[in-house]
Amino acid sequence: MASVVGVTEGWAGLNRDWRAGDRLDEMMRTEPRQPPVILAGSTDEDGLHRRLRVVVDAPGGGHPAVEGKRSGLRRRQRETMAYRSARVIVILILLIAEISLTDSAISNGYSQTRIDLTEANNGSTLDIVVGTNVDIFLKVLPEDIYKSACYWSKITMTDASALEEVQKVVLLQTGVTAAFFNALRPGLVQLNSFRHNCSDGGVILWHVKLRVIEPH
Repeated sequence: MASVVGVTEGWAGLNRDWRAGDRLDEMMRTEPRQPPVILAGSTDEDGLHRRLRVVVDAPGGGHPAVEGKRSGLRRRQRETMAYRSARVIVILILLIAEISLTDSAISNGYSQTRIDLTEANNGSTLDIVVGTNVDIFLKVLPEDIYKSACYWSKITMTDASALEEVQKVVLLQTGVTAAFFNALRPGLVQLNSFRHNCSDGGVILWHVKLRVIEPH
């Protein structure tokens, strides 16, 4: 009998424990869960992930360092475009200045600091003073513009001590041969060129004599 009472009391105790456990589980289920508190200095994995999520999902852009690099790249791109635009403008101004030719007739070079020679001056002799710029433009006939074999040859000179060839940036029309010289010192020099006559197959010669003198 005592053993039956002991078993009964044991079962009763187990039932009480189970009921207590059930109530505890129910309390835990029904009690609202509070979000975990992540300290600023926490180094646990969950805290690290939370901080990473905050950085990645934060509104208003990416990481400040990345945004700074992008901003610097955009600024350098704008500066590069502005520099290239300025260079183009300067080149255009120089080209316009160089291709603006004088319309006045060329007779004598005493009072000129620049003279322009064309195929119309073939066979002439001109006097120029030291320091004069000589610009030569030889054109072919309109019907020969697209026949490179009919173009004037490179313009040469007989005395390099009196004239010096200079380089210029110019925009030339199709079919034009050009050369630029500067009178260095007194002397007599002849400028020469030639081209093939596409009409009859002959050769056309061009020459101009320049007498360089000291200014008065």
